[in-house]
Amino acid sequence: MIYGRHSHPSTLIPGGISTDVTNLSSLLQEYYARLSLLLAWVKFVWPIWQDLYEFYGDHVSTLDGKSYALTQGKTHDPPIMLVAGWGDDPEVYSNITDEAKGDWRELYARLDTEYNARWEKPGLAIGHELYSKNPTEIQLEYVEFADSSIYEDWAKADVAPPYGWLKEDPVGKPLVHGNENLLRYHMWNRTTIPKPGAINFAEKYTWSAEPRIVLKDGRIVPVETGPITQLWINTLHATKVEVGGQKIWESNGSQLKIYLPGGTVNPDLPPGTYGELTIT
Repeated sequence: MIYGRHSHPSTLIPGGISTDVTNLSSLLQEYYARLSLLLAWVKFVWPIWQDLYEFYGDHVSTLDGKSYALTQGKTHDPPIMLVAGWGDDPEVYSNITDEAKGDWRELYARLDTEYNARWEKPGLAIGHELYSKNPTEIQLEYVEFADSSIYEDWAKADVAPPYGWLKEDPVGKPLVHGNENLLRYHMWNRTTIPKPGAINFAEKYTWSAEPRIVLKDGRIVPVETGPITQLWINTLHATKVEVGGQKIWESNGSQLKIYLPGGTVNPDLPPGTYGELTIT
């Protein structure tokens, strides 16, 4: 059914995914009924989480006296958030394709325009500052290491991709700021060489590589991704999304407001979940 983050299709077709639309009217009715139940549940759960956050923020501290709510769960302080966005604008997508005239380098040069036209915005943030909103700029600094991975280190083994070690992107910008010691770890230069062995949590223990960003000042930092990251980046972009005159969300650069529509009915929840709700 057409629902959720992925559509869970019943059919795979060339160039995409599909589902059985024989009974499309019934399918859409089921979709909207389930969407209504989900939104009602979000409205019910939201104040519970808000109360928990405020309680931990106001009344619970860490051993060094900091707010528990503001410090726990971070992998880096300040948090470093990376996300590519979601929801392409079909007109922008079509326009950059036409403008490129079949030249993939010309298409690559226009990708940031398409990314930033998405409903959900792309970017890399360090704390409350938007480090970059352009994915083609961010990916220049993206590297992966195999220190904890059950892989051979392809750079130390001098195993280059079939096209050789890339040093720049399709429009001539240097990878990893031109750092010769790190550019071999750029994702475009990676060669996966499995090297299974006993798990040792002090050495190698995972099939996942270690993604890192090499910042302009030379620091190599981890990044966070996921739902909180998307909300964070949307906030910093200072923009808004409307569909058919209905506001979905908007931000002023430091505060995000999400507008949930009314008319959502869940018989198992209080009537207060039926009306509109603005989450800030």
